[in-house]
Parts: sequence; structure tokens; C-alpha cells
Amino acid sequence: MNLKKGVVFMKRVTTILGILFLLSTVISGIAGDSTSIPGWDWASVPNNAIGGGTLKSQLFTSDGEFVVPSGVTTVWVSMVGGGGGGAGGCYYSSTDRRSGGGGGAGMAYIRYSVLVNPGSSISVTIGTGGAGGGPRGNGADGGSSSFGSLITYGGKGGTPDAPKGGDSGGGMKGGFSGTAGEDGFGSAFVVPGGGGGSGTRTSSYNSSKGGDGSYRGGAAGGTYGGGGGGSSAFGAGGSGISSNNGENGQGYGSGGGGGGTSANTEYIGGNGAPGFVLVEWFE
Repeated sequence: MNLKKGVVFMKRVTTILGILFLLSTVISGIAGDSTSIPGWDWASVPNNAIGGGTLKSQLFTSDGEFVVPSGVTTVWVSMVGGGGGGAGGCYYSSTDRRSGGGGGAGMAYIRYSVLVNPGSSISVTIGTGGAGGGPRGNGADGGSSSFGSLITYGGKGGTPDAPKGGDSGGGMKGGFSGTAGEDGFGSAFVVPGGGGGSGTRTSSYNSSKGGDGSYRGGAAGGTYGGGGGGSSAFGAGGSGISSNNGENGQGYGSGGGGGGTSANTEYIGGNGAPGFVLVEWFE
């Protein structure tokens, strides 16, 4: 390993460890309501982790409003936009098959501090996961999640004919012409999410995996399979599967896998996973 590659590798390791440490500190529950997110251990933390008093939280998986409790002037927000849907496959002839590109992952914030006014109401919007494309159809883009003016953008849907993977909500590029989606590690507080992998084009290239976020990107479908969906900070991308439908994105904010092809058959792309918003504060 040369010096440049070694530095890049250590930066990625440091970033991943920082993200995992932050995620492992999120408390579970407020007044008996679960705030567990699939794939993570949301454990209790010492009161001095980000403030004093009793740490409380509220999880949003649908649109709503957060009413700031009395005496609270700072909250910490974790959230992710919806993942893009994978594209459907295209079968033109036995010598021209084009499997769909995977959807890109949504951008994420992890414990991002926001100043608030006690008693005020803050609008919360949850980004929907993009629907997978039908035969020869584009995957739909994932929706943006927001907490007031703070926004995390959804991933882009994959395309069927090129076939290209969708870009992530944080701007990481989807794969093209057999390349994998760009990885999206970001910083300890902002995770762009991975781009979707490109699909197969007969006699030109095979499909590729989705870009990594905090999870591994969706696996490539190989010959006649779709591209893998990009992973977010909160879920693994859906895999492309040889001569089959693309898998749905897992957890929250991940992209769907692209649909494959077989003789005279065009398969559909997987759906992107929806977003969420988690608000934490001390009382």
C-alpha cells in the first residue's frame, strides 16, 4: 500500500469509527415510545455526553411537528432523506440486454445541533423512498427529509437504458458503464450516502455494486443483473440479482437495486427506503 492510499484508508476508518461511536450513543425511548432504528444499537449515554439533565428523544417516521419543550434551547437532530428507486431492466434482443442502475442513497445528518426557541413548533417532513422502475422504467427519486430549515436530500433514481446508477442525496455519483457508485462516508456529522451502481449492458460490461455509506452498498447483479443500490448511514442498499427483480433498500435512506433481464423478460427495480427524523434534547 503506497502512502497516498494509506492516508485515504485511514481517513475512511477514522470516519466510520466516529459515526459508529455517535450512533451507539443514541438513547432509546421517550415516554415509552421506541426510537430504535434497524441495524443500530441505540444505547443510553451518560448525561454529560451532549449536555446535562435527562436526555429525551422523539422519532418521526411520518410528517409532523416538533413542539420545543419549556427551557430547551438546543436540540440534536439525526435524519436521512429517502433512497432512490432502482431502474427496471430492458430486453431488446438476445444480444442487447440492459439491466437497470441502482438507486442512490439519501444524505444524512447525525446528531446535528440546532438552536431552538422554547414553546415553538417546528415542521418535520419525512422523505419517501423512491419507487422502483417498471420494465424499461426509471427509478423514482427519494424525497427530502427536513427539520425546519435543515434539509437532507433524497437519492436519485437509477436509469434503465444507459444504464446508470442514481446519484446520492449528498452528491456522490452513481456508477456508469460498469463502474460502482461513489462511496459516501463524509464526516462524523454529515454522511452524503453512496451512489447507485450501474447495471449490465450485454457484451459491454457487467453490473456493479452500489457505493458504501456507513453500510456496504448493494451487491452487483453480475451478468444480466441490475446495479446495487447505494447505502446510507442507516441502511444497506438493495442488491441487483441476476435475471430477477432488484431488492428493496434496507433500513432507512438506502437505494433500491436495479432490475435484471432474462430471455424476453424485463424485471422491475427495487424500492428505495424511506427517511426518518430523530430529535434529542436535555431537560
